[in-house]
Amino acid sequence: MTIFITAVISLAVLAVASCRIVVDGAATRSRGPLAGLSNPVTQLLLCLGFAKLCRVPVITDDMINPRLQHFTGVANIMSLAGMTWAALVAIPLMGIAAYITGGVQFSARLQLLQAGLIVGVMTIAFLYSPMADQPTSYMTSDFPVTGSVLLYWLAFLLPILTSCGVTAYHCAASLVLVRRGLLARALGALFCAAVVGILYCSHKVVDLFLQYSGVDNAYSHHAKSISLVLVLVALAFAALAAGIYAGAQLPQRIQRYRLLRKYGRDWLAARANTPVVVLDSSHELKYTRWACWAAARTPTAAFHLQVELADASDLAPKQPVTAIATR
Repeated sequence: MTIFITAVISLAVLAVASCRIVVDGAATRSRGPLAGLSNPVTQLLLCLGFAKLCRVPVITDDMINPRLQHFTGVANIMSLAGMTWAALVAIPLMGIAAYITGGVQFSARLQLLQAGLIVGVMTIAFLYSPMADQPTSYMTSDFPVTGSVLLYWLAFLLPILTSCGVTAYHCAASLVLVRRGLLARALGALFCAAVVGILYCSHKVVDLFLQYSGVDNAYSHHAKSISLVLVLVALAFAALAAGIYAGAQLPQRIQRYRLLRKYGRDWLAARANTPVVVLDSSHELKYTRWACWAAARTPTAAFHLQVELADASDLAPKQPVTAIATR
């Protein structure tokens, strides 16, 4: 049952991310073929989906990893892939925090550079560590804490710790200004998720230190369970923040979508017949459900529709009034 639930959740998250890529790409074709990947929420969903899909119990450890080791000679490849995708979550997480709080946005080139650095350091440290030689289902406790092992964990934890710290700071600064309402609740949930993420990184550092020091106590015995609980709590707070934010935006988006679907044909006809009313010629809309749903994300399309239809109606030729003759 655990295997089934994990696989279904991972595939569902990836399906949502794929739909977002298709919809956003169709709505912003002028920005290039990869425009659908520019949204940090989509990036976050992709990273989470692939990270969990690479760590499906039994399937990845007992079925896929041994076959990959047979062909490549490297053990725990799926574990490396899952942890690498998890570390990459740090990049879109900072993008989401910057978007919500109005912080500095990172360019696509800088994001690619950060991702390449994380993947490169983790892969090199992994290949030079005993993790690449001995199969295991839990890499934290099954290997001695050597220099290469420490470098691997540093490459994994440092981006997550930095991202959670930046997110917590931005959310806390915004909460000082926004103290109540839906936005405050969403910021509070995101702040809690970031704080729990910091606790997770701190817990992993303490666990590795205890192993390095050879300390064997109750804390080290329950380290795996503590890690799982902290991850689940962080994801729960993140889901709560997303739910609050989506719950506030969804009704308005549905209203704009219905408006576009109801008057979209008339709008396109007015644009074609009366070009002078067009506010922005670069703004195009296809009369399909996907295109209307993508355009309804912001008020721009609905605003243009209402203004341009009103202007086209004012410019339309008036019907002559026929006087009724009286006897």
